[in-house]
Amino acid sequence: MRRAKKMLILPKKKDRMRDELDEIRSILEATKVPIQRIDSELVGNDTIVWLTTPQEKKAKEVLNKKNVKAFTSEIVVVKLVDKPGELAKIARILNSSNITIEDAHLILKSQKYALYGLQTDKPSETAKMIKKIEQFEEEREKNNRQPGQFL
Repeated sequence: MRRAKKMLILPKKKDRMRDELDEIRSILEATKVPIQRIDSELVGNDTIVWLTTPQEKKAKEVLNKKNVKAFTSEIVVVKLVDKPGELAKIARILNSSNITIEDAHLILKSQKYALYGLQTDKPSETAKMIKKIEQFEEEREKNNRQPGQFL
């Protein structure tokens, strides 16, 4: 069996997270796409779904036929604070690590955050680098808040 990969899905329904997961699960089960893990996350007021399956290409094809946007693991997703210069900062960091961005596009913009999909010449290295950057940014954001201050 091939290694399972994690992909991003933008559900059609925007109201109830449980319904969105159930809809995606039923679409994939009906077409015999194996699901190893399915999770959801809120980005602002929008739900995104993370799906782990060894058949991500088939999952993407099936979901796209149902008008559900799905992005395979070849696209590295980065969550940024939605302010000018954030994507350029990521591009500079990746470039300094000899990673070439071949394509970048906005996936979702919601309140304070934006999700971008990056296609690079080194997807696995990019994913590791993005994870480190996001962890650093989260820590920095925590440290900049006053005690008792919320996001």
